Amino acid sequence: MDPLEEVRLKIAKVEAEISALTTEIREAEENIRHAGDAIEKQRWVKKEEQLRDKDTELLKQKNKLLDKEARLESAAGAGPSTTETGVSKVDLADQVQQMQSEIADLRLGRVQSDLEIANLHLKLDSSTRTSRTEAESEGKLELGPSA
Repeated sequence: MDPLEEVRLKIAKVEAEISALTTEIREAEENIRHAGDAIEKQRWVKKEEQLRDKDTELLKQKNKLLDKEARLESAAGAGPSTTETGVSKVDLADQVQQMQSEIADLRLGRVQSDLEIANLHLKLDSSTRTSRTEAESEGKLELGPSA
């Protein structure tokens, strides 16, 4: 197997891992939404954070492999050095790599936003419980319809 084929195989493996991780992240998000209490919710938030960190690392790995693939194609002279429109294949590969890097940055930003939202939900849940407990202890909250 030549180096280009090896890199393409590695890219396919990383893409499969990313796909599987995406499914796990969705499941963790569902578990966060349906968590019974704050402790369970926090556990799922932490799990989701770990999965997203791994996803980010895999995206970086994929980008490096795509860059290596482009360099190998260029070095091997895989076909003409320009496209039918006259654009350099190396320039196109650079543009693709730049876009993939920007996509990875956007996904990382989304991950951070999702984590901030989950933490706000936890704080809100905790605050709501604290307020309710305080109101109950002060007798300000009726526990049921009065007869």
